Amino acid sequence: ELSGRVKLSRFLVQPAASRGLRGLCEARREAEDFTFEAARAHLAQVQTQGSSLDELVRAHHDLGQVYSYRGQMSDSVQQLREALRIAAENRTRVPALADAERYLETILGVAELRRGEVENCLQHPNADRCLFPLRKPGQHDLKSGSTEAIRHFERLLAARPDDLEVRW
Repeated sequence: ELSGRVKLSRFLVQPAASRGLRGLCEARREAEDFTFEAARAHLAQVQTQGSSLDELVRAHHDLGQVYSYRGQMSDSVQQLREALRIAAENRTRVPALADAERYLETILGVAELRRGEVENCLQHPNADRCLFPLRKPGQHDLKSGSTEAIRHFERLLAARPDDLEVRW
């Protein structure tokens, strides 16, 4: 799950439906803005208060989710990378971070795939990118997203080669 919808849904006001489509759009925009500011403020608070490492990992993850919802995949990846770095560096001291590390490695692989899609298909559209089998004009020009995704998934498969979800 890398849509950020869970974070946003907490702040989405349901009565907006009675205001029609415009009301729904305004409510969604307000919820998105509020969620973004709340996630940024929470991360800042966790960083300055010396909170637990798992709280810090969660705060970076949450902000990464909100960036993903906004379609800002480079920012999402940056937050998720920081969460993964903290989890990996501290997994022996805080055993719960070992599970977080695997989860974050997986979600970061997905985020990198999505970043590649945004950079190549949305920012540089090309009709050949949507046709299968891919021909040369349809191949990604900016390969860092897919290359990074491969790196994350290969690391996961090295630890658990039978994980069918990651293999897929």
